[in-house]
Amino acid sequence: MNTIWFLFAGMIAVAMLFVLVPIWRYRGEAALSSLAQRKQKNCEVFEQREAELAVELQQNVIAPEEYTRLLAELQRAFLRDMEALESHGKTRSALTGGKAALIAAVLLIPVVSFWQYRAWGSAADLELPGLLADLGSAEDEAVQTEKLHTLADFLQQRYERRPADVQNGYMLGTLYIELERFAEAETTFKTMVEGMEPNADRATVLGQLAQAQYLLHDSQINPEVQATMDEALALDANEYAVMSILAIDAFLKEDVATALGYWRRQLSAATPGSRDAEVLRQRIATVESYLPKDEAAVDASKQITLIINLAPELVAKVNDSMRLFVFVRSTAMPMPILAQNIAIPAFPFTITLDNSMSMTGMTMESAAELVAGARISTSGNALPEAGDMQTFTDPFVLAEQTAPLELVIDEIVP
Repeated sequence: MNTIWFLFAGMIAVAMLFVLVPIWRYRGEAALSSLAQRKQKNCEVFEQREAELAVELQQNVIAPEEYTRLLAELQRAFLRDMEALESHGKTRSALTGGKAALIAAVLLIPVVSFWQYRAWGSAADLELPGLLADLGSAEDEAVQTEKLHTLADFLQQRYERRPADVQNGYMLGTLYIELERFAEAETTFKTMVEGMEPNADRATVLGQLAQAQYLLHDSQINPEVQATMDEALALDANEYAVMSILAIDAFLKEDVATALGYWRRQLSAATPGSRDAEVLRQRIATVESYLPKDEAAVDASKQITLIINLAPELVAKVNDSMRLFVFVRSTAMPMPILAQNIAIPAFPFTITLDNSMSMTGMTMESAAELVAGARISTSGNALPEAGDMQTFTDPFVLAEQTAPLELVIDEIVP
């Protein structure tokens, strides 16, 4: 942090030199000296002309009356010129004083700028690296918890200054949940969700809001929690935090099979290879190990494996802000039976879908024919939009499909 301030001070000093050096180089004294020379010249001209008039009078070139008149005019002209030069000198002096005021103003610029930056700028954000460093150096859990509370207070102050900072708000809300400050987490996520567009980001914030509400109400799915979850699921059928709530709730009710279904759906939405994905795999494997094999296993005839690839000409059009939707639907209806919404993976990508991922309660085997599809959404919305990239399989019968289906995303939605 000190390095940054030294850098700022150096930049201000260089900027001030562009103003001060020309001022210092301006020679006000030289201007005043020039004025004195003009006065001296006026005196010399007056004395010379006065002498010339005296000579002309002696030589009878002019009469005494004419000499008196011309001498009076010369004296009046001399006095007018001297008064004009005196007035000009005072103006120069005023300009010299103004120069001092200008220098003072230049020196005040960094002081005022520093004060304004501290009051309205991002100076406070420079404290964040120090807070994170203190957190990383905490030696025991009590000190770490104290540092986390300090960090939460800092993020809260920053969020109050910039409520439109979604990243800061999300970090603050999740930190409040970790610190079991559930009421504050609920308030933060409610503030965030106001005005958000109905997209994947809104679904994520709604999922965190549902989690805060669920924990605030003693891990009970009351009508408020249910309404928040329903809104999130309408945007993302496998919203990560909602799947976690539903899985834990089912597990606490000893409905292990349902809990496993939700955890599998949660796993399908997790980033492949991430720590969350590994934790979920271990949890699912542990729970399955305590179940009879016929309950833990998923019937291979009731699942479908898809190998998804991306056409080479479309690779440059895809970025990490997009979402991949994978689904299976009946040929008789457009609504998917199973669907997964995941971050853009590395292609080729393999995924297995089963009835635990059902969106409507329907099963794949209830449809005479199925179609599988994959679509990259440029906006993150579930419904197709112009510019999305997609592909579909030919119709197939589930019982007859024993090998994985290969899909290549090669079509752009018009």
